[in-house]
Amino acid sequence: MHYQLFFRLSDMRGCLRQNGSKTKIEKLTKRIYQKLLLSGYARLDLRMDAVGDIYVLEANPNAAITHDDELALSAKKAGYTYEGLIERLLKLGLQTHKS
Repeated sequence: MHYQLFFRLSDMRGCLRQNGSKTKIEKLTKRIYQKLLLSGYARLDLRMDAVGDIYVLEANPNAAITHDDELALSAKKAGYTYEGLIERLLKLGLQTHKS
């Protein structure tokens, strides 16, 4: 069975518009994370076309976390230092395992 049909994700591709897209992308990525039963950190690769349609390319549950890889570079754009990113990942991991 194709994963989009199994998880009912087929309606997510191309359904978002650029206006207000940050909030919509946050909701979309949280929904995908939950539907795919991910845990810990993961990287979701998205693309937006010229008219603002959002496309989910893949979910990577084992994204590289070196200082010059996509996750760290994205975190930097979000205001995290590399050390801050690693600290955040560790805290979230420890928090999850305490529960």
